[in-house]
Amino acid sequence: MNNPYSLSKRELEIARLLVQGKSNKEIAHILGITEHTVEYHLSNIYRKLGVRSRSEAIPKLEKVLGESWGNLGESTVENGSDKQDNTYEANGGLPGYRKIGEYFIRYKLVVIVALLLAAIVFTLFSVPEPWSRYERECEDPDMHTVGQTMIRSYASGAEVHGQFGTENTPPWNPMAGEVHYDNIELPRLDTLYLNLRYSKFSTPTVPILIYLDDETEPRAVVITIDQHSWDQFTWTGPINLGAVERGVHRIKFFTEGQVYGVADLDKFVLTGSSP
Repeated sequence: MNNPYSLSKRELEIARLLVQGKSNKEIAHILGITEHTVEYHLSNIYRKLGVRSRSEAIPKLEKVLGESWGNLGESTVENGSDKQDNTYEANGGLPGYRKIGEYFIRYKLVVIVALLLAAIVFTLFSVPEPWSRYERECEDPDMHTVGQTMIRSYASGAEVHGQFGTENTPPWNPMAGEVHYDNIELPRLDTLYLNLRYSKFSTPTVPILIYLDDETEPRAVVITIDQHSWDQFTWTGPINLGAVERGVHRIKFFTEGQVYGVADLDKFVLTGSSP
């Protein structure tokens, strides 16, 4: 058989399909090869034909196929003479990865139902460990407008967010402000409880307002008690903050301020049940 352009057997197969008007994707599917491989062979065909595009190649191939090569019924696609090079015919059908795709299309409803059942079983038997508590030192807030980190011998970690509610220089006049603690990951809770450890050495009683996230109404009001020493610490006891949704939250403490400060903030604990 005449082969004036010295095309390989694979190139002959692709040339025949090209003349039939097949797209690269269709050629790849029929021959069981990738589109990238089809493009590689096409570039070789164009080079041997002396053309630069499909539209230039087809007329030449039609002419040669009709006059010199005849019907390419001898190609490895149809007669299996080159089975080692022809993955489609050698495997008796589609290659393995294409068979998987065909099976999925045919049985996609069964596959989807099986995946849903697997997800349900995984959810039922993968019970997360119950959430118990969240603890945080107060001397390292994410944002504050009043107060500063101070050393206190009997504080947890020996430091506090001190002078909360006062200027940080004598005569320690009142100063309104707030302190934020961010990135608190909580589960959904019907009731969230806060316990705050603090010290206080001042007589006036100005409350601390507790806010959650960007809410405009406080969740709770805390009245700190004079401990007669900035190094004498006590816990507030459980403060009910109400229900919270699952997610990442922020706790904000705010005060209008008082002379000498409303408290030195040492540590807080969040729980889902009253201790």
